[in-house]
Order: sequence, then C-alpha cells, then structure tokens
Amino acid sequence: MVLWKPSDKLAVAIFNFEVSNAHHLPLMVGDLVCVLEEAPDWYRGYLFYEPSKKGVFPSNLVEVKGHNKVQHRSQEYLVPVEDGVAMEAKEACREWKKRLFKFYVSGKRDAYRQLYHSMEEVLSWRRNIVHSSATVDVLQDTRLKLAARMDSVNSQLGLPLSPRTEDGFPLDTSRTNVQLLYRMHLLQGTKEGPNNSGTASSAPVEHLHLLDTLSLGAGGAGSQQQGDTPPSSLQTHHLLMRVDYVDHLFPENTDLFFFLYDLDRKEAISERFVLNRTRSVDKSQFHDTAHQQKHSAVFTDLGRRDLEAGNMYLVCHAVRRGRMILDDKKHMSPHTFRRPYALAVLEISSVLQERNDRGDTLLDQDEFKHSLTMPLYICGYTHESDFSSFHTNIIKKTGAKSGQKPDCCIVVSFRTLHGNLAQLQRDKPYLFPKSAIIVHKLGFPDVIYPGDVRNDIYVTLESGQYEKGTKYAERNVEVSVIVCDNTGNAILNSIIMGAGCVPTSEYESYIFYHNNTPKWSETFKLSIPLDKIPDAHLRIAFRHVAKNESKNKSEKTFAFTYLKLMKEDGSIIADGDHMLYVYKSDGKKWMDAKLYLQQPSCKEDVLSQQQQKAMTTRTLAESTSSSSLQQLTRSFKESFLLSILTCSTKFTQKIDLLMLLKWRKKERNLSVVLKNIVHVDGEEVVKFLQDTLDCLFEILNTDAKKYGELVFDALVSIFDLLSTDRYKHFNAVLDIYLSNHFSALLAHKMLLWCFQKNVTDSYTTESESAHQKYIKMFRSMHYLFQFIVQSYFLYQRSKGGAEDPTFKPEVDKCFSAFCELMSIKDRKEIHKIQSTVLLNLHKLFPVISSVFTELEMASHISCVLDSIRNAHSSLLEDKLTFILNILDSPVNLLATQGSRDSLVPTIVGHLVSFTTHKMRSNMEVVDQKKKACVCCTGRLLETLSTLKHSSQDVSHVVPLLQPLMTMCQLLPGTHPLARPNLVNFVSLLALMENEHFQIFLGLMASAKENALRDFIGEMMGVMTGVLENPPYPPEWFSLYLLQNSVFKKALMNISNTLTTAFLGENKFVPIIWDNFFELCSVFLTQPCLQLHRLSDFQRHKFEKQFGDMRLELGQHMVDMWNCLGHMKENFIPNLIGPILKVTLLKQKQLRKVTIPVVFDIMTVEQLTSANFRRVETEVFDKMDDLISRGYGDEEYKEMFHDILTDKCLECDDLPEVSSGGPPFIDSVSRLIGLLLDFNQVEAGDSCQHRRMGCMHNLLNFYKEIEKEELYIRYIYRLAELHQRDHSFTEAGFTLMIHAKSLKWEDEEKVAKVGQYPAQKACERKEKLYSDSVQLFDKGKCWECGIPLCKELATIYETLLFDYQKLAAILQTQASFFQKILNELRINPEYFRVGYYGKGFPSFLRNRVFVHRRQSYEHINVFIKSLLEEFSTAQMLQSYVPPDNEIKNSSGMYLQVRKVNPVPQQREMFQGKRVPDKILEYYKSNDVCLFQFDYPFHKGEKDKECEFATLWIERTKFTTTESLPGVLSWFAVKDTKTVELDPMDIALETVSSKNKEIQLLLSRLMGNKSESIHPLSMLLNGVIDAAVMGGIKNYQKIFFAETYLQEHPDHKDSVQKLRVLIEEQTYVLERALDMHKERIDPSLNGLHNKLEECFEEFQCMVFPEKRKAIAKRAQTMRGPLPKPPAALEPPQYNVAGYATGKKGKSLTSKIYRTATLGMAPGKGKRGSVAMEEYAEGKKAMKKGKAPKLTTSPQTLRRPSEDVPSIPELTSSRNSINRLSDEEPMGPGAALGNNNNYEEVEFERVSAPVPIPSSSSSLALSSAFPPSSLTPSASFSLISQTAPSYPAPSFQAPSQPAPS
Repeated sequence: MVLWKPSDKLAVAIFNFEVSNAHHLPLMVGDLVCVLEEAPDWYRGYLFYEPSKKGVFPSNLVEVKGHNKVQHRSQEYLVPVEDGVAMEAKEACREWKKRLFKFYVSGKRDAYRQLYHSMEEVLSWRRNIVHSSATVDVLQDTRLKLAARMDSVNSQLGLPLSPRTEDGFPLDTSRTNVQLLYRMHLLQGTKEGPNNSGTASSAPVEHLHLLDTLSLGAGGAGSQQQGDTPPSSLQTHHLLMRVDYVDHLFPENTDLFFFLYDLDRKEAISERFVLNRTRSVDKSQFHDTAHQQKHSAVFTDLGRRDLEAGNMYLVCHAVRRGRMILDDKKHMSPHTFRRPYALAVLEISSVLQERNDRGDTLLDQDEFKHSLTMPLYICGYTHESDFSSFHTNIIKKTGAKSGQKPDCCIVVSFRTLHGNLAQLQRDKPYLFPKSAIIVHKLGFPDVIYPGDVRNDIYVTLESGQYEKGTKYAERNVEVSVIVCDNTGNAILNSIIMGAGCVPTSEYESYIFYHNNTPKWSETFKLSIPLDKIPDAHLRIAFRHVAKNESKNKSEKTFAFTYLKLMKEDGSIIADGDHMLYVYKSDGKKWMDAKLYLQQPSCKEDVLSQQQQKAMTTRTLAESTSSSSLQQLTRSFKESFLLSILTCSTKFTQKIDLLMLLKWRKKERNLSVVLKNIVHVDGEEVVKFLQDTLDCLFEILNTDAKKYGELVFDALVSIFDLLSTDRYKHFNAVLDIYLSNHFSALLAHKMLLWCFQKNVTDSYTTESESAHQKYIKMFRSMHYLFQFIVQSYFLYQRSKGGAEDPTFKPEVDKCFSAFCELMSIKDRKEIHKIQSTVLLNLHKLFPVISSVFTELEMASHISCVLDSIRNAHSSLLEDKLTFILNILDSPVNLLATQGSRDSLVPTIVGHLVSFTTHKMRSNMEVVDQKKKACVCCTGRLLETLSTLKHSSQDVSHVVPLLQPLMTMCQLLPGTHPLARPNLVNFVSLLALMENEHFQIFLGLMASAKENALRDFIGEMMGVMTGVLENPPYPPEWFSLYLLQNSVFKKALMNISNTLTTAFLGENKFVPIIWDNFFELCSVFLTQPCLQLHRLSDFQRHKFEKQFGDMRLELGQHMVDMWNCLGHMKENFIPNLIGPILKVTLLKQKQLRKVTIPVVFDIMTVEQLTSANFRRVETEVFDKMDDLISRGYGDEEYKEMFHDILTDKCLECDDLPEVSSGGPPFIDSVSRLIGLLLDFNQVEAGDSCQHRRMGCMHNLLNFYKEIEKEELYIRYIYRLAELHQRDHSFTEAGFTLMIHAKSLKWEDEEKVAKVGQYPAQKACERKEKLYSDSVQLFDKGKCWECGIPLCKELATIYETLLFDYQKLAAILQTQASFFQKILNELRINPEYFRVGYYGKGFPSFLRNRVFVHRRQSYEHINVFIKSLLEEFSTAQMLQSYVPPDNEIKNSSGMYLQVRKVNPVPQQREMFQGKRVPDKILEYYKSNDVCLFQFDYPFHKGEKDKECEFATLWIERTKFTTTESLPGVLSWFAVKDTKTVELDPMDIALETVSSKNKEIQLLLSRLMGNKSESIHPLSMLLNGVIDAAVMGGIKNYQKIFFAETYLQEHPDHKDSVQKLRVLIEEQTYVLERALDMHKERIDPSLNGLHNKLEECFEEFQCMVFPEKRKAIAKRAQTMRGPLPKPPAALEPPQYNVAGYATGKKGKSLTSKIYRTATLGMAPGKGKRGSVAMEEYAEGKKAMKKGKAPKLTTSPQTLRRPSEDVPSIPELTSSRNSINRLSDEEPMGPGAALGNNNNYEEVEFERVSAPVPIPSSSSSLALSSAFPPSSLTPSASFSLISQTAPSYPAPSFQAPSQPAPS
C-alpha cells in the first residue's frame, strides 16, 4: 500500500502530462502546481491558479521551485520565489497565445505579426531577467521595458492592465487608495507611446490636463527638495558621438573639425572636436576598438531647447596641412599650409529628440542606438571662398554638388545621455569610451552649479578685407593669433584649436588662395590663467603666403591688429562682433607692445579715450600717443572682424555687478550700487550668484541700519529673478549656497523686520508702483525666509543652542499681518497682492517647518483661509489653488491629529461651500476654479487615505458626501470633471466605516421629512448609473474591482437602514426597496465581476486580492428578499427580471442561492392571485431577453430545472404549484435549451440556415405555449435573416405567418417591429401581403404569389374600393402568369442529411433533415459546405443509419444522400390537359415526401442477365413541413422503407416511360413550332436500348414458362407487363409517325435507323406480325448510307447495337456517318470533309440542320473508339460513387430516369462523360441544349428494355462532348 506524506512544495511542469483516468491531474509545460502530498515517484496536488483541479501526477514531470508563504485575507498562499514581472510575463504570453491563434485563424496577418514580435521581445527580456547576470541598473531597465511592453499589448488586446510601482512590479490594488490607482492608470495611458494612440486606455486630454493640475503646487521654487539635482525637464543632456569609419584616403595630413550647428539660430552651438588624419591612415583602422575609443567625443551641456530644435546638424570641416596647391609639384615649400579641403553635414534632430522612458540610456558599452552616414563633399578651388558657409548651402540644397563623390562618406554613431555629466561618469562609467573627448557647449549650460569653474573665451575669426598690395594677384592671407601680456611677451600654450587638441601658443588660420576678402568663421578657445587675464591681449598678424614660401613667416607680415581682453573698468570684453582697426607693419617695430597698445584697436577704444581725455589730462600719454602715431600707420581700407564669446564664472561684463563685487574699494558709492543692482541682467547675476550674495550679506553685517532696507530690496530683486521660469532651476544652486556657504548670523533680525514692515505697508499704501514692489516680495518671500531661518539657526548654534524667544513671535506677527491683508476687500487692486500671497504662501511652510509644529502651521493656515473676505473671482480660484498647494506641500501638515482637527474642517467647509454654490452654475463651462475644487477634494481624500487616519478625521470629511453625490448626478459622462469627481466620491466612501454611515444616515433622518429617503434613493441612483455606464476603459480592471469593493460596503450599510427605517406597515417604501434590488442585480452582473472570463493567472490574482464579491452580495440580496415577508407581493413581476439575471451568472454557489427565489416568487404570486400566470409570462419574456444577450449555459439549464422541480414537488401546501409548477419548469428549461442553441450558432461562424433553424424552433415553441408577442418578434427576425441570405421565397412564407393571423376587418393597433411602424392590423396585413408578393417574385415562386394577388384584388375591389391598387395588383398577377409560362426555372436539389453524435448542437443532434438547395448544386459542393461549417465532422460512407455507439459519441458524424422529391397528386389537375410548364413547378416544389433507392442483388447473381436478381430498397422520407417553406430545410418526421422486386421494377419503368412519351406527343401536337429534338432523343433512348438486353431480357425472365411456375402470385403482374409493352409499341408507332413528319430532311438517316430498330422491337413483341414488318421495310424511302470501304460490315447484337471489332458499339459512328460524315481524313476529299464537318458542327450549335455534299464512303474511319459495354458499366459505377457515393443501381442499367442519381455532363471531372448508350451520346451531340425548349428533358440511358422510373435531367448549359 502506497503511503502518502503531507507536503507543501511548489513545482513547475517541465513536461506535458495527459490524463489516463479521472484521478490524474493534466499538466502543460509551465503550469505551477501546489503539492499537497507525496509518495514514491508521485505527487498529489492542484494547479496554482485553479485550486479546484486536483489530482496525482508523476514527480519526474515537474521541477520543485523555491517559494514563500504569504498570509492574505485570512488565508495562506504559496508564492514562488521569482521576479514578479518575469512571472507576469510568462502568464501574459500564455494568454496572448490564444489571441495569436485567433488572429491566425481569422486571417488578420498584421495583428498576428505584431503580436508575434511582441511575444518574442517579451520572452527575450524575461530571459534576461531570470537568467542574466547584468548589473542592477541594466536589470531594472529591462524590467521597466518589459512591463511597459506588456501594458501596451494588453491595452491593445483589451486585457486588464496591472498598476505598477516605480520599479515596474505589480501592485496589490486591494491595499491601494482609489486616487492613486486612478492616477496610475492615467499615467499608464500616457506612457504607451504613439503606436497605441487611440486605444481605450489612452487618457483623454482633459483628464491629463487635470492630472497636471494635481501637481499645481509642486512647481514653486519653495517646494524644490534639497539637493543638487534640477528638475528632469531642466536637466542637461549630452550627445555621445563615435566616428566609426571614414571612407576616404586623404592626400595629405588632414584635421577633421566636428561641431553642432543650429540652422534656426544660424550658429554653431558647440566647440569643435578635432580628429587628426594622417596620409598613411588606412580605412580599416577605424574598426579597431582602440581607435574607436580615440575617435569618440561627448557634446555636453545641451539644453532642452537644443534637443527640441528641429534643425540641428553635425558639421565636419576637413582642413588639410600641406602644399598650397595640391596638384602643384613644381613650387615646393618647406612650410605646411592649412587649406580647406572638404565638408560633411548630417541632420541629427531625430537622434536628439529620441529619449527612452526613464530619461537616460542604460545600454551595453558597445551599443549605440544610431549609426548614420555623412556624405563628404570635396571642396574645389572654385568653391573654397564659400567654405565657411558651404554647409548652410548644402543644408538648403543650393550648393554645387559637382564635388560630391558617391563613395565618399563618414560613418558616425550616436547615443544620447541625460543628467549631470560628472555623476554619469561616476555612476555609469561603462557608458563612456575610455578616451572620449569632452566637447563643451559654446556658452553656459542651463544649470550652473556652485563649484563649477569655467573661464573660457571663444574667439571666432569671422572675415577680413585687405588691399592687393604691389602685385596684380590677390593675396593668400594667413591670420596668426598670439596671446600676449602687456609687455608683448606671448603667454604660452593659451590657445586651443578644438577639443582633443594640445594647447599651442600661436594659432594660424587656413588660407584661401588669392582672396583679399576671406571669410573664415574659425573658432578657437583661449585658456589663460586667471591672474594673467587682466593684462592679456590678442595680437593678430596678417601675412601673405606664397606657394613656394621659403622665408620666415614673420617677415611677410603686411598688417596687424590687436584686442585687449579686459576693459579699463575691470570688466571683461563684451560678447559679440568686434570690427578691429588694421595697422600696417613696418619691419619688426609692430611687435613692440608699447607702441601698438597705445593705439585704439576699435571704435570702442576711441570713445573710451575721449572720455578719459574729458575727465583727466594726461600729457605724457598724449605725447606718447602722438609719437606712436607717427610710427604706426592705420590702413583705413583694410578691416578685420572677429567675435568674442565669454564663458567665465570669474569675470563679468556688467560694471554695476563688478562694482558690487568690489564694494570695499568704492564704499562711498555703495548706496547707488545697491539701487542699480536690480537692473543687472539675470544671466550675469546667476553666474555670480554666490559672490553677489556674499557681498550683500557682508554689507548687511557691516551696517544693517544704513544699508538694511537697500540690501533687502536687492535680495528681493535677486530672489524674484530666481522665481521666474527661466531661472527656476537655480533653486538648487541657492540651496547649496545656504547649506554650505551662508554664514550671516544676525541677518534674520533685519530681514524679518523689513519683511514685516513691507507686509504692513502693502495694505496701507495705495501706490501702484509700491504694489509691484510688494508683489515681487511676496513672490520671493520663501527665499527670504530660507535665509531668515538659516540665519536664525546659525545664531542659535553660536549661542550654544539657546533659542531666541523673540523669533517665533515675530514670525507670528507676519502671519497676523497676512490675515489683516486678506481681510481687506474694498481697496482698489488689493486683490492682486492677495492673490500673490495665496499663490506663494504655501512655499513658506517647508521653510519654517523646522521652527513651527504642524499644529501651529495649521492654525496659521486656517486663520488665513477664514480671513478671506474679498469675493473677487480670481481670488476664489487662488484660494482653491492655495488649498491644493497646502495639501501638496512637502511638509505634511496633516501628519498629526491636532493639525488635522484644525485644518481639515476649514478646508472641507470651503470646498463644500464652493461645490454647493459655484460648481452647479454653468456646468458645461469647465474653468480652472472647478478643476481646482475637484483636485483639492481628491488630494484631501488621498492624503487621509495614506495616513493612519482616525474615525474623527473621516467625520470631518463626511459633509463632502452629499455635494459629491449631487455632482455625480449633474455631470454627464462625457464631462471632463465627471471621472475625477466620481473618483472623489468613491474615495470618500472608501474612507467611511460602518459607524460613519450610521451617524450620517441618522443625521439625515433627523434633518427633515423624507430627507433620508431622498438621500438613499439618490445614492443608489448614482451607484446604479455608474455601474450601468462604466466610466473607465475596460482595461482598468483593478480600478473597477476596487470601486466595487467600496460600493459593496456602502450597499451593506444601506441595507441595514432599509430594514430599520423602511420596513413595516407604516414605514414601507416600495420604490426604495425596488431600487435596492435593481442595484444589487446591476452590481452582480457587471462584466468586471465575471472572473471566469479572465486567464487563470488574472483570476487567481483578483480572487486573492478581492475575493468573489458576487457570492457575498448575492447571499445578502436573498436575505433582504426574505426580510420582506408579506411585502414581497409588491415586487412581482418587476423583480423577476433582476433575479433571473443574477441566477444566470456563471457562479455555481450563487446559482444555488438565488434560483430558489424564483420558486418563492411563484408561491407568493399563487397565494396572492390564485395562479402564477404573470410569473410565467415574465419568466418567458426575461429568459428570452437575457439568454439572447449571452447569459446562461447548459449547467444553468440543468440546475434551474432540478432545483425548481424539487421545490415544486416538495410544496405540499400549494397543490396548484406542485402540479402546475413542473410543467412550467419543463417549458422554461426547454426554452433555455433552444436559446442556448441559438446563442451557440450566433457566436460562431455558423451558416445562415443554422441560425434560421434555431429561430424556427423558437417560433414553434412560442406558438406552442401561445406567447404571441415573442412569436411575432421572431417571425420578423427570421424573415430578415432570409432576406439577408437571398432566400426570398422562405422570407415570403415567414411573413405570411403573421399576415394570416391578422384580419382585414381588424382596426386595432399592432406594435412596431423592425422596419414596420406601429399601424392598424389591416394595414399591417396589407403591407405584409405586398412584401410577400415581392419576395415570391424575387424567389421565382409565382404560384405562391398568385393567391395573394387574388386576395388583395378582392379586398381592393370589394372592401377598400381602391381601384388604383387593384389595377396594380392585377398587373402583377398577370405578370406572374406570363412568367410561369415563359421564364426558365431550374428545379432545386434535395439532400437528406443525418447529424449523428453529441458534438452537434442539441437541435441537430441525432436527427435527420432534408435540405433544399440551389439548382445544379452538386452533392460534393454541398458536402464541402457542411464540412466547412463543422470542421471536425466525419463523413459516413454507408447509407445505413449508424448504431448507438456513434450517436452517443462526443464527435460529429454526417451522413449525406441526394433524394428525389415525390410530387403530390393534385385534384385540380386530374383529368385535365395541363401544360408542362405548369406541372413542372409541382414536380419539385410544395413537396414533403422524398425518396432514394438502393439497388442490390438477391440470391446468386446471374452474370448473363443481372436484371433477374436485381432488387431495389426504396426509402421514403416525410418532412415536418412542405418545401419550400419558412425554412430551406425541415426535419424528417417519418421514414419508411420498401423493397421492389424485378417485376415491380419492370412495371414501374415501362409505365412511366409510356406516360413520358404520351406527354411529349401531346405537347408537340399542341405546339407545332416546338423543336422535334426532344422526341428524337426520347425515341432513341427507348427503341435503341443496348444495356442488359432490353425487351429480350423481359421476355427471357418474365414471359418464360418457368417464371409463373416459380412465382404463381405474379400472374396478373406478368399480364400487366405484357399489356404495358404492347401499349408502348402503339405509343412508339404514333411517335415515329410524328417524328417522320417533323424531322429535318438532313436527319432522315437517323429516322431510318429508328424505323429499323422499331421493326426489330415489334418482332420481339408481336412475332406473328414479322411479315407485315418486312413488307413495311421495303417501302422505306431509301437505304441507310453504306459505311466506308475500310470498315468491316457491322454486326448487330441482340439489343440492336451495331458492333465493330471486340464487340464495341458503332451506333455513334453510324449516326455520325449519316449526319456529318466520318471524322475527316487525309487527302483532297478529306479536306473537303473537314470543312463540311466544321460547318455542320457550327450549324448544329445554332439549332440548324447541317448540309452534306460529301458522301460518307469517302471519309476515313475515326481514330477514337466508343467504350465497350463492360467499360461503360465500370466507369458508370465509379462516376456514381463520385457524385452520390452509392453503387450503381439497376436504373442505370435499364435506362431508369426517375430513381437513381445520374451524372450530369458538366459536373463530372473525367475528360469525357460516359453515356448509357452510344446512340444517346450521338444524339446529345446532334441536338445541343440550345435547340431544346426549357422543359425538354433527356435520359442518359437507353430505354428499349423495361426500366423503373428515375428523375429526368434538364439540358446542361454546355453540349456534351462527343
């Protein structure tokens, strides 16, 4: 015996396990299994996500995983030790696999491909998480990408979205507040990217805007957190570039200068990165990793503006170093010259604008996101003058492209980085190549940090203009730049050409060949020590360089200029262009600094010297200047332009700021300086922010009384500058200064005094200029208080921690002044100051939080809020914004109970007031005030939710319940505030506990009369509206469940109030209870609560978090019903619908609880009304409606029947229920089954006829139970389906069902149905008749429309007297008669189909139907359509009904047979001569009897005469209704099978053939213009019979003496057969006579052949008349044509066949010889015969007789042979199997055309169809279908011998091949 041991393991399936008995647990790879017990080699457990599935499984099929035990909702769970996101990804892929299969089956290729690629990515990322050893950052980035992709795909597929933490892990939504969950879903919608725009989860614009408003208070400078990291929107960005490949071999050493160029600003924005290329460099070296690192650069400090620029380019200038002229080898020079060579441009805007979700890039070290190609343009001599602007021409596509080479390019790769560069290099060094060059931005970055020292001066050589000199040719100008001190000595290594270059002492420009107006636009950087900058200047020399230069370059200097870097006043040279004066050089004197420094270098120097002369007299300087002027000569025709850009944190260009920084040297002008400092540009201030603040506080400490207010005003000006958006990111700089550099101990006293004074002055002064000053102060007051508080702490620290008792009272006075300010309401423009205070006051609290407690700050806030008296509209909005900012403040002012008790009631009072009075006005207008109110309410509730709130806290916010609920009613669902307001309402309900509900409801009850009733009704109405119209996208599953858990709690509390306040004789209010039950029903039937529709993983997760709320609330709903007692009768029948809707939910326990309520309703109705008819009617009506909408299943049908039947049988107290209940329950169960069948057909891809069948079953059911309304509804639905399927005849019959139930005299109104409006019954009947007539006309069923026309004509004539309609209907009737006689109608086909097996729907299961199909629809086509509908069905080849094993199997089996209709005997045609056109319709229409025959042999088969033992098994089927009818298929209600012996077959065959000939003769006699061809074919088939012996077989079998001896009971039958054969002889003779009269002369040969065969026929029937027949043969018109000489004389067999060699039939050859001649042979006569043959064939196709001139004897014998008799038989059998899947019957052998399934020409796949006789085959060629009348029919089998009836074929659309 196996001993099982307890276990608590968690395992994962690594192999599939298919069950072999009921105790096994099926497993699939990846399934998680909880192991309960273990035994050797076996485990017992359950599926992790489906605990109900338990069983045993082999232990070697699973792998044990690590797990943890988690306690949740009083239950213990096993949780696998696995990354939560990776586990979710696995389950998501399993769910997506189902969708992938659906996409594949439905042919949605794009969706399939997209989902497939997403699954690949998700699995790849999951693999990296589970098995990767990557760094924590890379792992986290992969997790975030995986989570984002899963959310994106789930959103597209409509699957639930998982709220996540910042790390991407799924969140437990049951422990999350509603506000946070709503915001998470909104953010998920915005992060899905552009590919998912338009999905349901994408947040609407108005909601996102509202989401921005939620953070309204976080944008202020005061809310900036401590630290040195700026906001993400103001971070610096960097572009990492790597030169991968240069596809060009440069002719000389070349420098590549790379820089960023902004086309919009038309300037370079970065330094130049220099890459040196030597002549010997090979292309392949760039693929080496070491070289790639050397060729990498980081363009740093890019701002947001740079990233968002739409026209950012990377430009490369290639400057070679070598000869002047590249091709000139004659003039060589020892010097190298820098010459422009090539240029490349690449747009990189898309690279800069692409950012990932996290804002930084965490990729592998060698992974670059972009690799692009820069085309390289070679610059020739003709274009080198435009070299500086050539890149702009290329960008604008205006430059010459003659120098472009297709194989010349530079390949570069990029990666964007975001954040502080130093921090990135420290934290993520793998992002940067080891030798990457840092390329700075030209100018300061957006954020300048303290400690960032930069002292760069960028010089750009723009252009110059020079004289030609003594030569005719223009100069080759080279510019040399040296940095010198005031003595003229060069400052070594102070020039840097570009990033990556070694500093040099001299800069030499590149040279333009023969150009006196060069434009360089070359930029280089000056790196000069700080102490040398004041005395430094640039000395710029201009040289003419010859191509064969051999002298010293200094000797060729023809002019020079200079530029001082520092002005006389101590400020650095101004940025911008500087047009410099050019002086001529004379020897080496120009290099003397004492000479040229006294000369003005530009116009600004001249103005400065003039000012100095006006102020002082400097005689020595003037004499020196005059002497130097004599030695240095300025060249007025020459000029030089350069531009300067200074990026220095130590030197300024503003004199006022400089004077402040050097205030100790000029203290006498300090007051003026402090007043002027407010006018300094902000950029200069922030660059020197630390130095400026140091100076101001030093001044304050020096003399606070004298300069205190001036310093205060200067600080206000600086702080106000920092509060603007442009400089808001400098808050971090200020924070660092405060914490590390500020040291003014006593500043707080003066600053606090000045602030208090200004607050008081603000509401006492009316000057508008002063108002602007106060507004600036209030905007920056949080900065002031930062310094005040920091100074106080420094002072306190200096005193050993002793507090200053005067500090807090002084601050309290400031808040008192605030209250006084806010209370003023009548002063002009005061609202602007008040508004500024409200918008900025919240920024103080993080600053003073270290001094004041939360309670003290809350008291101050409450005082300020309550002091507001001004009713200005803008102030109202600002007040709400202030409340929101307080709630958003970094200081949690609601952290303590005391602060909440002080602040929350004040806030709630203001919100209730605004919501009650302001929100309801102009609801359609959405302004900021309403948004702010909604946001304030939400933030308040969210704050309380996140805190450990007390019951008292919730009591403070309960007054918001009524206004929120009212707003939910007033706001339409599309209103932008509807969703956020609803979230607030749900959040408040979530906060409220049972005691709060009871207290609030108690207050409502005592408030006024009916207040409680109105409130509960309003609340239930709001919840019902929310549940019926879901406000969120369906993917927000978690939010729906959290909302439902809150509503459930509210419903429980409402129900307690209902039982106490509204239940009793005098207190009962039915409408309140009715609303309650309706709300419960709506709640329970929500789509989001139907967890069975989710995947196992999702269902398990949500059940774990929330449980199944349906069961708990369903039980409570039943309990509330039971509490009603005798009041239940008030809710019948209105409550039946909601109750049934709940019972139909797919939850077994819920069904067990709620189904008995239906029985309770029956008993209550029985006791009240003495019957339960109203219940019956309502149950039928609601069941039809609910199940048609998709509710219910087979399990429900069984439970409904069993539970209610047992209840009825147990009800002994009410015999009416116990006796009448079970039949009613049976009817309902039957209806449920029919409706479920219809739902199954509707949900799948079923054919229309199945839908119609289900609907017809419902029709019959409702007719049976006499539910007229439902019956009529389905009539119209069925008719609509028929018309959609083009089944017009069936649609007409369907409409007539309702039409016949109406009366012409009825004037009552009938309800609107479909397209038929509400109208009188007689009008509806007339309309239905008219529509039916039109439908019968479309369906060519005119016989059914004629009676309707007659009835309408009678009504129009005798009742309505509407002669106009009478004329119209009579014309329609007449047209129907004409169409019957003139239009072609092809009879339909009928098939018997058996549906066997339990796999079919119940209405098809193990039943047999007859289908009416389109004309000429082959059985193979019909079978194919069935197999397409039932793809898993199998075909049964046998015609025998299957056994019970097949019927009870779970599969599907089809049995299909073609059947023939058996027309009814119609009295109106008896004894009358009726045209065939009229009779033809009734042969296959209006029939309900069908048959098919199966031939078989009894006894031993006679090989010489098979007919002797051939019997027929005939099966007849009777359908429930005639076809056509309301359906195109009906069930078989009766089946009978009989056997026909050979005698019966012979009698039936001969009799039917006699009738057929007589009918044809009568038709031909009545219409002499009709073609004789059908008669020719019929005679040929009867007289020239060749299969199985014909009449001779009859004589041999039935007329032999032994037959009567063996069958004495057939004596009368033998005599009858003899009479029929004799009758046939006379009929044939009459037919031959008519044939002779009407035959075309060209076909006399055929007629002669028929006469000859008929004589043989008579000889067999009347041997005594042989002589008379011989005599008649001599009088024939002419002999038969002789066969060709090459043919042997034909031999005739016993059946009258002319045979050739091997017994092959020559009948067709003889016929062809008699009509068209033999197939044409070779030679002259053969060609003539060919022409005649072709002409004859064309004539026959047109229905004309061919003309023959060539005798048959001249033609050759055809090469083809007609198949022999055995070949015909075997081939025919095979074709029968193809068409009917039945063996060949005797009808085929005997020419039967009524009882077997023959083969039509165009349906057989064989190249040549096999005929029954050669003569009939020849006739089918001689008489093509075009020559036959529409009613003509023919048989493929010879008919001389007796045969049993078979249905005749209509003429095929194409002639049969000969």
